[in-house]
Amino acid sequence: MNGFELFLLKSSVVVAVHYVVYYFLLRNANHFTLNRYIILSCLISALVLPFIRISGSVAEVVNFVHASFPSILEEVDPVVSVVEGKSISIPTAIYFIGVLLLTLRFATGLARLTYIYIKSPKYNYSGFTVVATEENTGPFTFFNLLFINSAYFSQEPRQELIIHELAHKKQYHSLDVLFAELVTVAMWFNPFVWLFNRALRTEHEFYADNQVLKQGYNSVEYSKLLFGLSVGLKYSLVHNFNVSQIIKRVKMMNQEKVNTENVSVYFRAVTLMLVTGMAMLYVFQANGQGNTVPDVMPEYVEGRTAMYDVVAKQVKYPLSARRSQTQGEVYISFTVGVNGNLSDVKAVEKQAIVNAIDGVVVVAYGDVEERDVVQVEMGVLEEEAVRVVSMLKSFHPGKVEGNPVSVELTMPITFKLN
Repeated sequence: MNGFELFLLKSSVVVAVHYVVYYFLLRNANHFTLNRYIILSCLISALVLPFIRISGSVAEVVNFVHASFPSILEEVDPVVSVVEGKSISIPTAIYFIGVLLLTLRFATGLARLTYIYIKSPKYNYSGFTVVATEENTGPFTFFNLLFINSAYFSQEPRQELIIHELAHKKQYHSLDVLFAELVTVAMWFNPFVWLFNRALRTEHEFYADNQVLKQGYNSVEYSKLLFGLSVGLKYSLVHNFNVSQIIKRVKMMNQEKVNTENVSVYFRAVTLMLVTGMAMLYVFQANGQGNTVPDVMPEYVEGRTAMYDVVAKQVKYPLSARRSQTQGEVYISFTVGVNGNLSDVKAVEKQAIVNAIDGVVVVAYGDVEERDVVQVEMGVLEEEAVRVVSMLKSFHPGKVEGNPVSVELTMPITFKLN
């Protein structure tokens, strides 16, 4: 898992945890404006929290990642060449295909609104620029624009509808919708983002309905008006009238208003979100880096070619291994610390190799007859490989999200008799 995929995972966890808190504690509460800002804060925190790092021993201890690179060494006359090749992972490729499709959906929604705006007559009415469209759709607001069916507009729209749409306009609900849609594009794979998107629009409608009722209009008659407007085309970037949402709105309109218990619910919900947010910060730093390729891999200060030159020039095929015709591949693990120094150089099993990166091939030729691989003197080969790798000098440290981290590298070294 690369750094970008790790960011998406962290963001998904933040959204999921916060939505669970919202769903069980706040979805039926009727501080609609506060609910709106809480939802927006949850979406913003999903984008911000993965980048926040808490200084202290936890971050210093746990930022430890594993990687490896291939290398082949033979006995003498080394020839150094670089083998490069990077490819996008399958999960990342699928992610960007999804982003592309959702971006096209977003752009199509804007294009449809633009097309309707251009082709339709426009009027000034009750603080709106009214776009009188021939489309069979219910009224909706997009910033200062009120899109409404021309036949319905010619009959003088009911004042409840105008109050409702003015509430959307004055609260800049269209800006919320655009932001939520962009977050949905970026995190399309996470169902909790879609749920938060829907919840945000529902809170907008609750608020606008409440403004109508505050003006003294009858809730029953107003509900009938809403159901009558729930037919026709729907658009992704605006507030639509649909039956399932209207049923929720009618229930909310008849719900008991804010009381002391409701305030207590908000206190518990906000506190829980803050506590879980802090907990996730520590969890991300304590466990999020394990077995992960850092954003920036460690680099030998003198360059990769120089690093492999050191290994190629210093390595010797142990005489005892030559006499016993021992050959094979050994794996040398070493840690590049946050200060760039090497430590913990040791031979490891093949299973320790993960996340292969670009490597260098060092080729040499000997004058020993080719024989079958034997394992008699593998310990001697490992000792020689450890000795040579220990001679490497300083590295530029690896980094995760811009911060130096300790990185464990594994260098395969093949001893081969020709």
